Amino acid sequence: VKIIAVTKTHPFSIINTCYNNGIRAIGENKVQEAIKKFQILSGGPILIIRFIGHLQTNKVNRCLDYFDNVESVDSLRLAKKISSRAKHLNSTIQILLEVNTTNEEKK
Repeated sequence: VKIIAVTKTHPFSIINTCYNNGIRAIGENKVQEAIKKFQILSGGPILIIRFIGHLQTNKVNRCLDYFDNVESVDSLRLAKKISSRAKHLNSTIQILLEVNTTNEEKK
């Protein structure tokens, strides 16, 4: 079991509190908000930073510059964009792929 502390809308000090209490994975759902927080981390605690929620394709490049994992990949277009950027960065990005197993159009 891995605990992921979701720190969206909370200040950077909460990340330090989480780290000091043994949490090593942080989840954020807004690229711009996360970038502001994680620029402070340079030389700071080593964390796994996960993007949670819907990722827009136009934010993939910035997202992969800061996040270790992307959850909620919900389209082939988004997966291809992530793959392309990961190749450019010469890295591997772990994702969680959403699969519609019920054929519901809204999912």
